[in-house]
Amino acid sequence: VRTVHALGLAVCTAAAGRRPAVLDGDGTVALLREAATGLPGTSAVDPALLLAALREVRLGLRDPTEVEAARGDVPGLARLVPRYRALLVARGAVDFDEQVLRAVELLLVDPGLRRRVGRSACHLLVDEAQDLVPAFVLLVRLLVGPAQQLFAVGDDDQTIYGYAGADPRVLVHLPAA
Repeated sequence: VRTVHALGLAVCTAAAGRRPAVLDGDGTVALLREAATGLPGTSAVDPALLLAALREVRLGLRDPTEVEAARGDVPGLARLVPRYRALLVARGAVDFDEQVLRAVELLLVDPGLRRRVGRSACHLLVDEAQDLVPAFVLLVRLLVGPAQQLFAVGDDDQTIYGYAGADPRVLVHLPAA
């Protein structure tokens, strides 16, 4: 029994052979400010706005340029995202959302890791499936693979993460997603 983020952290740990450092909120903001240093306009943006936009990019599996243009309140986001993620890698760290995105990336490029981790997830139950954002859906699909079993429970009237890309239609389409 784990959260999606804990599953992501377990994948990151399995891939690295050790648990990465997990940044808390203050550590995330400090690293974000460091990544924004020297980017015109970005360092003056409220960190809460940058974090929200970063979440849209990573958990929504969206292009940073697209998010920057759509939001209009996070200048330099497209340059900030790769800098921030590179700093995380350099520090051997993840933040809350990076646990999921990095796990997805690792599973996509490493079939051996996918097999190893998949053996521990041959039956997967997902509760509150209506709130699965795109990165969560992809992580679940990569973990269960084509031969394993998935049981998802949710209520399409209770979607609360629509702002982050959750779509209640996942309840019907998750098996084919």
